[in-house]
Amino acid sequence: MIAQQFYPAGKEALLQIISDPFLAISYSQFGEDTLIAEFLSANALVNRPKFYVDIGAYHPSRFSNTKLLRFLGWRGINVDPNPDSIKLFREARPTDINLNMGISSKSGQADLYCFQEGAVNTFDKESADALVRKGWPYLGTKEVPLMPINELLDAYLPDDVKNYGIGFLDIDCEGLDSEIIQSFDIRKYNPLILAIEANGFDPIDPHANVICQKVISHGYILGAYLGPTLLFWKKDPDL
Repeated sequence: MIAQQFYPAGKEALLQIISDPFLAISYSQFGEDTLIAEFLSANALVNRPKFYVDIGAYHPSRFSNTKLLRFLGWRGINVDPNPDSIKLFREARPTDINLNMGISSKSGQADLYCFQEGAVNTFDKESADALVRKGWPYLGTKEVPLMPINELLDAYLPDDVKNYGIGFLDIDCEGLDSEIIQSFDIRKYNPLILAIEANGFDPIDPHANVICQKVISHGYILGAYLGPTLLFWKKDPDL
């Protein structure tokens, strides 16, 4: 990790780095959290609660799009089909709602294809087969429960969030992202900011992407494309 490269420099150098007013802190894999924080600094939440929903949360720190928000006083729901991931969340974020399940367009059970690198675990067999062909160490499958995203939010969102809308919705489900966003009731849950993984996205023709079509049609702007992540925010943050 990059942080380990600074250890030999000693305590004095580390203190100098962290006290630099121009230091940019990011836990996200591609810097998504810094853009989210920048957007929030320019757009007050007013009545909207500081609440995130992280679907496919994976880890409370590594590649996390929500840890920086935690430091800024946010709380939320973390969902992941891997029980080891949720154990980490329950230890690191005990005041959050931490759920061990998968999210899909319908209820049921599904096989989770598990890899030594847990960040690429997936329900999509084609994606799993492609990773195996590339040499990613494969651990086997686990059967996990599935819940539709709208049912999850109905069951677990606090009343104040239901009334005013989600602050930040993060969807990273390694192959099921498009299916989930197509079934998601955007108007009802009214997220201010959305981050959605979209492998195969073409920035030359963004409107050809079905995720873009759905989200933009509900009054959002595609604010950034970082790695495989599409970052959207509402045209009118007050609505």
